[in-house]
Amino acid sequence: MTIARINFVGNVVIDQEEYAKLCETTGDRVTYSSMCLLDNEVTQFYEWCHTYDPERAGKIEGESRVRKLVSPSEMVQLDGTREYVVDLDVFLKRHPALKISIRGMMPLVQTQQGDMIEAMFDIQKKFDRALAAFDKQVEFNQKCEVHVSNLGLLHINQLGYLVDGCTERLQDLLNEGWRIIACCVQSDQRRPDYVLGRWNPDETGQISSVKFK
Repeated sequence: MTIARINFVGNVVIDQEEYAKLCETTGDRVTYSSMCLLDNEVTQFYEWCHTYDPERAGKIEGESRVRKLVSPSEMVQLDGTREYVVDLDVFLKRHPALKISIRGMMPLVQTQQGDMIEAMFDIQKKFDRALAAFDKQVEFNQKCEVHVSNLGLLHINQLGYLVDGCTERLQDLLNEGWRIIACCVQSDQRRPDYVLGRWNPDETGQISSVKFK
């Protein structure tokens, strides 16, 4: 970000759409002179010699001047005497065709809030990189965000469950070849319940489950 004081150079003429965009960029109401159409040419509107009223057009009584009939124009001419404080990088990107003069640049002061936001963006980038690397190694069910064990889970052909199981009993079952599929923490008991599974070569194919004690 580069903060600078600028003013417009030359007869800068723009349309209403560009003018509205310019006011948004500067955050201020940019002063201008009205333009009009005279013989299909854009020119600056002068009250003493131009009029939009057909009845007032023609020679001015008692004077040698002639008030010319003009029609409204969507174009405006920017005031080159007033200065505006802008972000120079943003201004040049949004209005590359406008001729400006730069009087001076202000040193950019980093606020504590700006530093905090920048640090938050850095942390987010680190999380995104870690998550991208993690997703390449571990597959998740995207709907409920639970881990899917893939081939290891498909290898199980016998299920069991242990209610309010202690650590010693669970270890005995693991030694027997059972593996933890889910750990279900209950609010009304001291120890969790476990859903277990294993590969049993003697399984007959009938649907069954085992409750451990």
